Amino acid sequence: WDLELKKAVRSVLEGEDGIRVLKRMVGGLRDAHVYYPNETIDMRQNVLPAVIAYIEDKAVVLESMDTMLKPGDVLITADKKNVAKYAQDEMTLFSASDLTSSSWLYQSPMPCDSAEVRCVIKRNGKRLTLNIPSIPKGYYFQLYWGDYYSNEEASRWIDDDVCYINLSNTSFNAIGNLLEKRTADDYVIIDMRKRTSGFIAREILQYIAPDLVYTNIPDYAPKSSYPEVQNPSYRAEYVSPMCKTPDEHIIFLSGPRNISNEEIFLDFVKHRGVGIIIGENSAGISGAINTATLPSGLKVSFSGQRAYSNSGMEEDYYINGVTPHIVVNTSIDDLAAGRDAQFDAAMKFINEQR
Repeated sequence: WDLELKKAVRSVLEGEDGIRVLKRMVGGLRDAHVYYPNETIDMRQNVLPAVIAYIEDKAVVLESMDTMLKPGDVLITADKKNVAKYAQDEMTLFSASDLTSSSWLYQSPMPCDSAEVRCVIKRNGKRLTLNIPSIPKGYYFQLYWGDYYSNEEASRWIDDDVCYINLSNTSFNAIGNLLEKRTADDYVIIDMRKRTSGFIAREILQYIAPDLVYTNIPDYAPKSSYPEVQNPSYRAEYVSPMCKTPDEHIIFLSGPRNISNEEIFLDFVKHRGVGIIIGENSAGISGAINTATLPSGLKVSFSGQRAYSNSGMEEDYYINGVTPHIVVNTSIDDLAAGRDAQFDAAMKFINEQR
């Protein structure tokens, strides 16, 4: 903090744009819990209504709040601005690793200067020009974290022996109702790829792993308080011996949007053998969140406590994230064709076990 703050203050005094400096400071801190919105100005800024991913060296629409933009569309320019360069610049600001950079990019909608954005895209090999209405930044986050996911895949029994649970849109009670009839021979796919609640994920352990009981967070996530309080007792090498034989009837789908408590849970899943993780690495950022309002009215948040991996190796968790047992990346072709590569891999894995 001290080092990055000195750099930031020096840059501002030399005349550099303050918001840009703040963003670079966030990158230097390598902490995705750091947030600095000025709610009266920043959240009213217009942005492109699309979640952008950087795949195969291109800026690609991952999800869109406007029907004219489709998943898998390659964004070339937006109001003549190079979208791939914007994506690269945002990821460079948070360049601890490619994994954390991807997570940061998803939270960085592209700013727009006008109510309508002239976008040049490539779709199915064809170059198209579209006029896309921009949306307020605050609305982007409302959709991104909340209401937008009501349209996602519903939790349900897919086959007689496979139950799919989408944690982004399913209540704890609904999950309980679905899993009531599950037997030990049935498979469960738990989809955590969208921004969900790691606390809900923890609660469903009673249905999928009832023998695993813990009472509080330090029982399953070694932590270290810093910088004001030094408490080495939490920096244990592990909570319990690592399980070498994960339960192959329980499958978790993961990705770079899993941050904070979600990836603490994924680390616990992998360490204790709760199930098989399929997908992409989690973001590699976690810890208890501190928040503050500065005299200027600017609100900030940051990790006030770092969580360590149950393996005892900081690098396995922080920055790198939790690596799935089976790594399956998303391609542009998958998005454009509407294929869910991670879900397909989960079903393939189940079919091989049957």
